[in-house]
Amino acid sequence: TPPMSKKKFKPQKAQSSPQFSEPKKTQSSVVSQPSTLTNKSLIYITAFIIAICGGLLYSNTSDHNYNLDDFSVIVENEFTVKGSEAIGDIFKHGYRTGMYFEDNLYRPLSKAMFAWEYELNDGKPELSHKVNIFIYSLLCGFVFLFLNRFFPQRFYLALIASLLFAFHPIHTEVVANIKSRDEMLAMFFMVIGLWYAKSYGHTLKKRWLFISAISFFLALLSREPY
Repeated sequence: TPPMSKKKFKPQKAQSSPQFSEPKKTQSSVVSQPSTLTNKSLIYITAFIIAICGGLLYSNTSDHNYNLDDFSVIVENEFTVKGSEAIGDIFKHGYRTGMYFEDNLYRPLSKAMFAWEYELNDGKPELSHKVNIFIYSLLCGFVFLFLNRFFPQRFYLALIASLLFAFHPIHTEVVANIKSRDEMLAMFFMVIGLWYAKSYGHTLKKRWLFISAISFFLALLSREPY
């Protein structure tokens, strides 16, 4: 009998049923930067810490007395010592009017604040010193937010510049001398004005332009431009 021929059987590939097919695994995306929410939280927390540092740095001035130009603008100025009833006259006259001479300076906003604080605290300087410290701490925090707004993706540069601003000793006289609040108020309102001017440039919403104009106006009432 002839030998039986060997049939070659090719193994067939098992066809997987579509209902049992494994889903394709998607590669997990590697997030290189934190989310927007995390970025904003970090920025605001950092601004708060810088503000606290600026306030603590000058907290020792809260119990200081009047000094330097405080006498011509506050203690020995007949308008300021009258308190709130003289605020109308303060806005009508020069900065040192009430000290028996007129000058060409016009800074009614800061002087009106001095008159109100002088009345509230019975002529003692503690309240005015504390207000100066509070405004300076706010300014330190806003400087950091301002730099982050205008120079995004430069977090550490804004941090170093803001810390240098907060801790630089050149600001000692501005904070410790009550009269020098006009300098801080002018810069504070300028920063706010530029902030909302940028918001207007992005959105073209008139309310931001209005707020920016009001802020610049308050800066001019705080200290006249040179």
